[in-house]
Amino acid sequence: MAAGANLDSVHIAFQNAPIAHLGFFASLVVFEMRFYRYWLDGTLAKILVESSGIAIVAFLTGRRALSEVMQRRTLKA
Repeated sequence: MAAGANLDSVHIAFQNAPIAHLGFFASLVVFEMRFYRYWLDGTLAKILVESSGIAIVAFLTGRRALSEVMQRRTLKA
């Protein structure tokens, strides 16, 4: 465990669905950057417009990545 994340099965996740996991993680990082920018000097309207495209990517890749994690966990149990 590092920084509150379980990194033991990262290699398995990237073998099973590499694009989904990488896209989901990248979209979460971009969301954090957007929130930081808003905190610094942004306006809510501008950040919402910029984040709308990222939200679509996060939804599509997150659905695939998290369903893959669920499959691994149900097969393990």
